[in-house]
Amino acid sequence: MTLAATSTTQCHSAHARALTTWLSITEPGDMLAGHLREELGAERTIDMIAEHVPVSAWETALGYQPEQLQNSLEYWQHKYDYDHVSRIIDQSQSLGFELIFPGHPHWPSSLNDLGPATPAGLWARGDASILESLQHSATIAGARAASSYGTETTAEIVKALANDSAAIVTGGSFGIEAQAIRTAICTRANTVTISAGGLDRSYPAAHEGLYENAAEHGVILSESPVGTTPHRWRFLQRNRLLAALSTGTIIPEAGQRSGAINTAAHASILGRALGAVPGPITSATSSGCHRIITEYSATLIAEPKEAVALIQKN
Repeated sequence: MTLAATSTTQCHSAHARALTTWLSITEPGDMLAGHLREELGAERTIDMIAEHVPVSAWETALGYQPEQLQNSLEYWQHKYDYDHVSRIIDQSQSLGFELIFPGHPHWPSSLNDLGPATPAGLWARGDASILESLQHSATIAGARAASSYGTETTAEIVKALANDSAAIVTGGSFGIEAQAIRTAICTRANTVTISAGGLDRSYPAAHEGLYENAAEHGVILSESPVGTTPHRWRFLQRNRLLAALSTGTIIPEAGQRSGAINTAAHASILGRALGAVPGPITSATSSGCHRIITEYSATLIAEPKEAVALIQKN
């Protein structure tokens, strides 16, 4: 069944349905999918997938190996399910989740810097209009197993940024990110939380209450449809959104193998401001920050006002 088929879902455009379909059949950050959407448009590509158009007809996929395109088409065709997309739409609407996408009034244009890796769309839970305030914003990322030094430092930095009217962007993990959310809410900063799974699933489960507060006082975003369980790949791809959304990224504390290093790498590639807070040389939870300062030429943040200055000048 193609997009021209009759749907039981009301008030949902063919374009939004096509984007929902893309989000349900592809993994986040799929460059080939993004390239095809750019060249052919979301609706046409989904119709071609639904109609099992052979690889030879995809003329705009020049530059990709035929085997790569063939493998992707087979994967998308296998996952394509018109009725499943209808259920995603119905469930999202019943839960009050809004689909935003390039061209939508609340779409943050900073995400377009990701090129073909720009998401087809994002589901939003909460006040999506907050996304219009990201011209002055900071992403906070860091260690899950944060020390008291890390959480206290995070709180002080977020307070200083909030006093400067900066929006706070973060994930929903334990440690640094959870502290950033709590402090941002307490200081009434515009707060954007990005989830690696569907918006109907709090991850970690222990943060269900935190997610409720984040949605009530800000907005939570996800690239994954309702019902999607997060896994490592989705966390890594979420990091590109964390880096792209804001003016700059600040890492208060991170270990040597922290996912925050991946976020810092994305920020560096995108030309965003990047700062990291140093810690004791004996602290394993600060070794990642030292690595970010050394390998990515991040600005050394020694006090909260330096984080504010870093965001102000970009």
